[in-house]
Amino acid sequence: MADSKAESAYFLRPGSHFCQGLDEYFEKIRHYSHLESHFFDEFYLTLIHRFCEYVQNLREDRYQTDEFVIHTSLKQAGSLLQQLHLKYSHDTSIGKQWDLLAFAVFSSALLHNCGFIFRNRCIQIVSETGAFERDWLPFKQESPFSSGEYYRERYISSLSEDLCRDMTLWLSYELVSEISLTWLWQDQKIFNFWRSSLLSFQEGFDTLAIEFDLSKEMELNEKLRDFTVEEIQVEGMDLAEEFIQWLQVSIEDKSIDFNEKDSYLFQVQEGVLVSLDKTIQKFAEQRGASVDIDQLTDELMLTGQAFINRMAKGGSVFVSYLMRHQTGQLGRSLLSGVNNQSSVNRVTGVVINQKYLPNIPASPHHSLPDGHESNASVTRYMLNRENLKKNTGPTLKDH
Repeated sequence: MADSKAESAYFLRPGSHFCQGLDEYFEKIRHYSHLESHFFDEFYLTLIHRFCEYVQNLREDRYQTDEFVIHTSLKQAGSLLQQLHLKYSHDTSIGKQWDLLAFAVFSSALLHNCGFIFRNRCIQIVSETGAFERDWLPFKQESPFSSGEYYRERYISSLSEDLCRDMTLWLSYELVSEISLTWLWQDQKIFNFWRSSLLSFQEGFDTLAIEFDLSKEMELNEKLRDFTVEEIQVEGMDLAEEFIQWLQVSIEDKSIDFNEKDSYLFQVQEGVLVSLDKTIQKFAEQRGASVDIDQLTDELMLTGQAFINRMAKGGSVFVSYLMRHQTGQLGRSLLSGVNNQSSVNRVTGVVINQKYLPNIPASPHHSLPDGHESNASVTRYMLNRENLKKNTGPTLKDH
């Protein structure tokens, strides 16, 4: 799948930015909530702003629509709250619990299956030029907005349904404020409804014996207006993006051997080891133009999808495998203390993070050609924390 989303970077905005021009929507929600304005702001508006900060201007991936996640979630939450008001606002059995039930219905609908928003995408925090700085994790206790100024999204291998369900609960507990959770906890039946509805509306509805029409949209005089999406065109990484897309297609149509004796690609613990000499030759032939290997490796590092794999017991996973070739300068720092006799002039291999190559054939084992136990995943983690903050690799003095 071509990663068209990677062609642009986007400004990260506060939650309030995405709520401009929604006055009619908020007025209706406040009316249905039966709360005074200051309480409505504390519980509803705070939640909506936090949710918007997390999903920014991502497009929908949970349903068969290309709408903004913010709009589908707001419409769904508003519709259920509107139906609750029309059907049950005069139900004497609900009585004093109305305001709590209304918030439980709205918030669970807003956050419904929110973990699945990130099932097939990875959010990267990037510089103003689009250069990779670090991955943003949706279950970390900070929004993308508090993590940087710009972001890009990329397609990745689909996360499992169980993980997405777990992520829905993690995100929901993070996005709903402590005071709101405490309020929901006051009534165990409503709390159980809320928790069940985050994952399954039907289970939640059965808990309270209430009914909703999920196909019904909220009645508004005007549609939720699109907010301005400010894109930053990314330059200087076209070759790397083209190369990654070519690899994805080549793996899918099996035009490149994988995990075989004479393969270009090997599955290792941290991802996919790419023998650049062989792979670039085939890539250049198919694109009908020469490829500068130094330019390609520099750009691959900037995209955040690949890294130079240096750490393993006894040496680098790819350097030891490709020892018959001249190995990379970026591998020299570690090898200087392991094998001082190696001739290090250029990079001949990189490792691409496996999540960016979703069509890799299933393998019961990792192919470690040299038999080393790789520790490069630890290196990747430390590089993200220390070195890639400024988008620079380690030097000799770093070791």
